[in-house]
Amino acid sequence: DFAVIVNEYSLVVGVVTLNDVMSTVMGDLVGPADEELIVRRDENSWLIDGVTPIEDVLRVLSLDDLPHAGDYETLAGFLMVMLRRVPRRTDSVAWGGYTFEVLDVDSYRIDQVMVTRLPRIAPDTGST
Repeated sequence: DFAVIVNEYSLVVGVVTLNDVMSTVMGDLVGPADEELIVRRDENSWLIDGVTPIEDVLRVLSLDDLPHAGDYETLAGFLMVMLRRVPRRTDSVAWGGYTFEVLDVDSYRIDQVMVTRLPRIAPDTGST
């Protein structure tokens, strides 16, 4: 559903969609901010967008803090600080019981990160 806008000379000067009209009247209906940045894959893994704010990552993973917390604001920034370089695909960081693996890099932007909870190692009871 759309309308073609023409001027007094019958030249097409634009196209208006129903979404354009509704956005003008009611505000944005669906925007880029509505996309899921964190997708839980199973009990122990998450697919997280690199631009996800670090506070959201901490909340989802039930972590209190990450190292060098004042040096970055996003998950991508955390990985860059920990690796001390621009990450490449398959680079990973293990910290706090989790592995953060870079799955996709678009130019120099970290696009997708797989976060996996590491299995807990049972303490050795020392019984023989």
